[in-house]
Amino acid sequence: MPPLSNTHPLRQIVLTHEHADAVLGLDDIRAVQPYSPTNDIAPTAIYLSQEAMDSVGVKFPYLVQKKLKEGQEVRRVAQLDWKIIENDCKKPFVASGLELVPLPVSYTTSIFTQF
Repeated sequence: MPPLSNTHPLRQIVLTHEHADAVLGLDDIRAVQPYSPTNDIAPTAIYLSQEAMDSVGVKFPYLVQKKLKEGQEVRRVAQLDWKIIENDCKKPFVASGLELVPLPVSYTTSIFTQF
């Protein structure tokens, strides 16, 4: 998919949980990143909990893989910079110039981080 024209660069994303509605578009971020056949571009920062990161790693191993295996070809994939946040309301973080406070929220039988 070629990059979209007339778009502002997507610099940071905050994932609140690892359900499909929050993560299934991660692979498509490459459409709004500059084109580079060697993936030599600035990555988009993704803020998420360790639990969400573990789940994303299972769903999209090629997005979290840092090094190519011997003989593996470079694929055009979204370039992402994974930033693990703590699920602790006493440890806010800054994304896009905004201070965000993680708040654990019960959703079905799981606890997710909301901001």
